[in-house]
This record gives sequence, structure tokens and C-alpha cells, in this order.
Amino acid sequence: MNLCLEGLGIRSISRYLAISKTTVLKYILAASKKVAPPKIEGGKDYEIDELYTFVGSKSQVCWLFYSLCKQTRQVVSFALGARSQQTAGKVTEKLKEVQPNKIYTDKLNLYPSLLVGENHIQGRVNQLERYNLTLRTHLKRLSRKSINFSKTFTYLEAVLRLYFWHKRVDLKEALEKRFFDI
Repeated sequence: MNLCLEGLGIRSISRYLAISKTTVLKYILAASKKVAPPKIEGGKDYEIDELYTFVGSKSQVCWLFYSLCKQTRQVVSFALGARSQQTAGKVTEKLKEVQPNKIYTDKLNLYPSLLVGENHIQGRVNQLERYNLTLRTHLKRLSRKSINFSKTFTYLEAVLRLYFWHKRVDLKEALEKRFFDI
């Protein structure tokens, strides 16, 4: 899993560990199912932003919407899909349920209709813009000018779950179980 989070692709991990690509993919999916998202706390400030990537081919654009707690710098929710109110709404609804102090977004025209109220502030989301660069650096499948991309939404979501929330799983235990239970 650490190899995946360090930017190695599925084929690279397969060659490095001398196991099949199918085994690597199964392990990533199994490990991501064990990862639980953090609890979203009320009364805190959150930022929401989006970035695009590709799934299946360069012609199939996919948008990642995600929210970050400003105090803890933890990604608390994300959604994949089209650049639409439906996809953005999956992230905003989770935040509105806990009554956050403030929600900061960029000036994308989807947000004012989804986040009505005085706690929504539009402008530049500085922490998330930097986090976007970190994501693109660490996960090559999110890079703009690259031939690396996810083959399916399932694998992209699994890698993102691991990247955002992997500290909640005991990595050593998961690896030992994975390689010794076969």
C-alpha cells in the first residue's frame, strides 16, 4: 500500500513485489474497504475544492470534489463524478449536516446554490490549492500531463480512500495478513 501511496502504478508495484497485477488490485480494494472516513465535527471551518483527472482514457474526464477541515488539515469527505451539482452536493450535504462554523469555496458557480447562508464564503481556498498540488505530486494518476490514469472509478476511489484516510488502518498488520493468509 505504501508503494501505491508513493506514486507507483499498479504495474510497477507488481514488478517490484513480483506478484500479479490482479493481486495488487485486490489488495488495494480490500485495504480501502477497511478504511473509514473521519467523523465530521460541527463548529469547525471547512474548505471545499475540486480537481479533474481521467478515468479509462484521456477523453473521459472525472472530477474529484473534496472537503478539508482547516483546523486539522484532514480530508473529511470526497466524491467522484461529473462537474455537476449532484457530485458537489455529496460533499456539501455531509458538511451541512454537522453545522460547520464556516465553509470556504472557490468561485465555482455550483456552490452558491448548494451552500445558502452566511457561513458560506467564496474566494480563494489556499490550503486546498496547495493540497491539490500535493495530491498531483503524490498520486501520478491525478497528474494533468501524464499517461497515468485510473482504469475504473472503483480503483480511483480505492486509492483516494487509502491516501486520505490510510492512517486509520494498521498497515503492518494488513500487510502481514495479506501475505501470510494466502
